[in-house]
Order: sequence, then structure tokens, then C-alpha cells
Amino acid sequence: MTKSDPGGASLPRARLEMWHTGNFLEGTGHMKIWIKRWGPAVLIMAVIFFASGTPGDSLPKFGTLDFLTKKGGHMIGYALLAAAWLRGLSYRKSWTKLPAFAAVSLAIAYAMSDELHQKFTEGRSPSLTDVWIDAAGAGLGIGACYLARFFSGRRMEEKG
Repeated sequence: MTKSDPGGASLPRARLEMWHTGNFLEGTGHMKIWIKRWGPAVLIMAVIFFASGTPGDSLPKFGTLDFLTKKGGHMIGYALLAAAWLRGLSYRKSWTKLPAFAAVSLAIAYAMSDELHQKFTEGRSPSLTDVWIDAAGAGLGIGACYLARFFSGRRMEEKG
């Protein structure tokens, strides 16, 4: 038996009708929930895309720390992206291993698309090394999320 809204339509049908009519903001808070759930990931991807589109000669130089600073930035950016994906995938749900794996996978997929984007940016070139660094950052980000949750008293469930 399906739950129904006050108008009598089943909830999935009511939600579909809201999207088709453009009334998804009326009284339901769906957009607010979507922004809370996916906004951080979208924002981080936008920042990465903007940084990736910066021409090579416009990038800041950090002298002897240039390599460490830029690759560290890659790791931090993708750690945050994987954490944001995990937030979106696990929003208001208990954590399982599947969303953690999916978050890392999505961050790696975005890293690959980012390197492709750099191929078309003046003075930049794609680098498989950067994808590996980004993947390591994504894994560290999920690990940091797990540790934060562990030390806050909430545990990741073993199933999934």
C-alpha cells in the first residue's frame, strides 16, 4: 500500500508531478534538502573546474615549495570532494562501505575528467600522476570522515 499526499495521489507520482510543473519548491523543501545534500560537492567541483581552467602561465609560483604546494592542493581538494560526495550519498542515513567506495570512485572519475579538461587549457597538460595523487586524497578524505565519526562515537556499519 502506498502512502498518499493530501490530494490523494501516491507520493512518487506527486513528486514527479512537482518536478514536471516546476512546483518542487512549494512547501516541500526539496530544493533546500538538495542544496544541503549535494551543494558542497557541486561547489567543490566548481572550484576545481575553475582552478583547472587557469592557464599555465597564470598559475602562482611557490618557489622551492611549488611541487609540494600544488600536489598538496590536489590532495586536499579531492579529500574534500570525496567527503562531500559521501555526505550526499549518505545524507540522513547510516554509513556503509558502499557509499564510501562510491564517493572515492566518483572523486577519481572527476579527477580523470579534470585532467581531460586541462588538455584543452593553454599551458596545461593532463597528468596520470595527478589522478593518482587525487585518488590518494580522496581515500584520505574518506578515511578522515571515518575517523571523525569514530571519535565522535558513531560507527560505520559493517554491512553494505
